[in-house]
Amino acid sequence: MDLSRLARKAVYKTPAEIENILKEGALIATRGHHELVTYKDISAAIERIELGVAHRLNLTPREREMTAYHEAGHLLIVYLTHPTNDVFKASIVQRGGTLGVVHSIPREELYSSDVKTLRAHIKVALAGYAAERLKYGVTTDGVSSDFAGAMSIAHNMVWRFGMGQNGFVGDFTQIPKEQLSDSLKQKLNEATQRLLHEALEEVDVTLKAEAHILDRFASELLKRDELDYDEIVAIFMEYGKQPKPIPISPALTLNAPPANCNNQTGKKTVKKTPLP
Repeated sequence: MDLSRLARKAVYKTPAEIENILKEGALIATRGHHELVTYKDISAAIERIELGVAHRLNLTPREREMTAYHEAGHLLIVYLTHPTNDVFKASIVQRGGTLGVVHSIPREELYSSDVKTLRAHIKVALAGYAAERLKYGVTTDGVSSDFAGAMSIAHNMVWRFGMGQNGFVGDFTQIPKEQLSDSLKQKLNEATQRLLHEALEEVDVTLKAEAHILDRFASELLKRDELDYDEIVAIFMEYGKQPKPIPISPALTLNAPPANCNNQTGKKTVKKTPLP
């Protein structure tokens, strides 16, 4: 059991949520007739709780391939460009009404976001749309929820956070809409669209430059259905793309056993250093 890998998936989770994950992992292990609860069982428990129960739809080959490219687009932009987040799972197994998913969470607990981070969120949201358009020249209605997320972020950046490029400062949502002039609303909406178009242009540049990696990940998803963090990193490293460093707390050092260690006890050595 590699606790450091699981800890990275547990960012923002409370002790009660972690307890629930462990119980779900034990149930998954029992259903699988395992003698021990493994990393894979607990990882599956996190996905079941956060992403929904996996089920399979009878997709056409084209639908399945488009889904793979869509998710590969999200995956590339998170891994290559996001300043705070990592990809911990990519899947084209259907869950919770979605045809696929890229599970991305911050590498450490953060409680505020700057312009760079918010723009990165927008780029990730638009990456599935961009990948579909790059590969097929057309897109699907599967981009709807991605667009909703991207537009919500861009809208708040301009209307609430003073992060637009039009020079307006203030939270304009505090002013009743009937008191805002049509001219001002138009300028704010234009600034929102500018943010979205600039983000999309940057995504297009990245995906075109790394089209060979995009193809590789789409192919791997079509073959395997799902890719976990270590598998994703291994593929990127084949192309010389190193993973981002993971912040380590100075107050706690987790000594993981080697990857090929057969630790039958399932125990982990924890070395604590004195707190300042």
